[in-house]
Amino acid sequence: MQARWQQGDPTTGRRTEGAAPLAGTGSPLLLRVATTPATGPSPLTQFGTTRPTSPKADSKGKRPVIRGPPCGAGPLAVTRGRLEVGTGIAKAGSMLRPTAYTFAALLSCAGLAVSACGTDLPQGTTEADPGGNDHYGDDFIGYKTSAASRAALESGSPGLSSSSGGTGSLGVDGAYEGAGGSVPLPATGGSPNLGGMGGLPVPENEPASWRDPLRGAAPAENPYFPAAEDAVSTFSIDVDSGSYTLTRASLNAGVLPERSAIRIEEFLNYFHFHYEKPAAGTPLSLYTELGACPWNPAHDLLLLGVQGQDLTLADAPPLNLVFLVDVSGSMAAANKLPLLQSGFRMLARQLRPQDRVSLVTYAGWESVLLSGVHGDEHERIEAAIAGLSSSGSTNGAGGIQKAYELAAEHFIDGGSNRVVLGTDADFNVGISSQEELVAFIAAKRDTGVFLSVYGFGAAWGEGNFQDDIAEQLADNGNGIYYYIDTPEEARRAFAESASGSLFTVAKDVKLQVEFNPMHVKGYRLIGYENRVLADGDFSNDAVDAGELGAGLSVTALYEIIPAAAAEGVPPPLSGTVPESVSAAESSESETTGEFDPLGADDYVQVRLRYKKSESTESTLEQYAKTLTDRPPSPSYKFLFAAGVTEFASLLLGSQYLESERQDELADQLAKTRILDREGAIHEAEVMLAQALELAP
Repeated sequence: MQARWQQGDPTTGRRTEGAAPLAGTGSPLLLRVATTPATGPSPLTQFGTTRPTSPKADSKGKRPVIRGPPCGAGPLAVTRGRLEVGTGIAKAGSMLRPTAYTFAALLSCAGLAVSACGTDLPQGTTEADPGGNDHYGDDFIGYKTSAASRAALESGSPGLSSSSGGTGSLGVDGAYEGAGGSVPLPATGGSPNLGGMGGLPVPENEPASWRDPLRGAAPAENPYFPAAEDAVSTFSIDVDSGSYTLTRASLNAGVLPERSAIRIEEFLNYFHFHYEKPAAGTPLSLYTELGACPWNPAHDLLLLGVQGQDLTLADAPPLNLVFLVDVSGSMAAANKLPLLQSGFRMLARQLRPQDRVSLVTYAGWESVLLSGVHGDEHERIEAAIAGLSSSGSTNGAGGIQKAYELAAEHFIDGGSNRVVLGTDADFNVGISSQEELVAFIAAKRDTGVFLSVYGFGAAWGEGNFQDDIAEQLADNGNGIYYYIDTPEEARRAFAESASGSLFTVAKDVKLQVEFNPMHVKGYRLIGYENRVLADGDFSNDAVDAGELGAGLSVTALYEIIPAAAAEGVPPPLSGTVPESVSAAESSESETTGEFDPLGADDYVQVRLRYKKSESTESTLEQYAKTLTDRPPSPSYKFLFAAGVTEFASLLLGSQYLESERQDELADQLAKTRILDREGAIHEAEVMLAQALELAP
């Protein structure tokens, strides 16, 4: 067995390597462990924690990397197959990270046992799931994935790796390559300081101003409502995640995103919270948790988590997909069309004989390259995708119209009929106004053909990516919006979460919360500004709402001012109330008598309404929460959701974030590493550090 350590600066690319024991100095490390000679293949299975997040990651190494700073409590050594760091000894399968706990990730390693500083946290303890909350699910927060897609990967679908984890990036030719570098985890206690590996240290200066006029005007935010006057709040779910990845790409480019590009719900819903899976025959489940608001302890937070049922590919309905590809001149860059091609090829390799595929391209005009071919004609489909090249103007509307024509021509009754658009959303010919495009797509969703959008390209500097158009097209097309910033993100979107993007398990999913004025003075829905509904729309099955894909989760938070609070309900800044909120206010807001009445002890009543994918009638579920349902301490999922929300609110320059808690927020995210099997939480910590460094 070999054990090698690597220490270096990903900014310069310089690394120091060795095999000798290394005394813990507090410097961040990357550690590579192999159980075979360097010339032979490594039997180490890829596991979730090895994902690189640094843009400077080493692309040469192909073996898994266990990363993390040393504990500083003693030497690193390998003794009889056991890797030891410091003096803490933990069970096999623990991640090498210097937190208060070891982690529950699996490491199948030919007898290798990993040790780390800290103490074990037994699975199922109240620290992970306080109070045994119903539908809490697994102690796990990761990237969007779905069981059907993971199963396809694990079964060896043509051209796909047998692992859904992955340690590197996907080349534009579809080849998956390992990577050996990463920005390391910040140590717990205080703000992240990533300087040892060329990362971005948190500034020690005065708190930054996130409301710099150069980052755009004050954004629209849902206001507080007084519970005594308006006790009911209603909104549609949203599974988009583009705002988060667009922010990540912007930060990696050294630029703070514009405030208008920050949509808090898309930060939350980038992550898979792994709430408890629904019972058999039920398309979704609801998790709720009430706790103190970290950025304002006088307030409460109510977390709502919806988890969709998984589907295996064998049980999934047939697909009728129309790949709609922007091949205009603006798509020539390496992070646009070549990256799109690799993603579409990954998606195509998972298709089955019963599926149908069409391929439409558009530039100054639209072209049909494939029309209704069988899904298992992989070579034919991949050849058509590989032959794409970019030139000309962008008649996006013409391409969209042609794509919907083909979707109608090959429509599958009882199947999943969808247009899959890959674009930078820079439409400049034909129907080019956002309002016209949105209206066209909204009309087409009623025919049973949905639209998903995958965005490519930079939205800063001289980049032309139109984030607002991409998001609105997907929302009105009953689809999902991804922004693809890296080859690894392409893999997540097109391979690991494909079934969640393509198969709907519940449609027109709506949430409604009624607050008891005896206990609640005021409340605000955080995010979801363009998904707010009139209260009367909750019971109206004719009103469209969001779709939930197989295996996906949705998370939302309300900030609540308790009735006993000394403060009043704060008014919003002039001009910051979203139009959707105003429209909902002026619409019919009476609720029907079908709901359970609030009890005197009820804090809130949460209502969930949805239609099964094959049904036209909705199902209603109701859940009452009392103050006694509040756990003695928040769960890690609650802390992470609140932390991500606060991070997004900082970037937004939210008027409702009264003070900045840079160190406290960093500590809060660090506490949740217990759930980090895939590196998703680590990545959020790095992004926070980058943003704090770039803040004006």
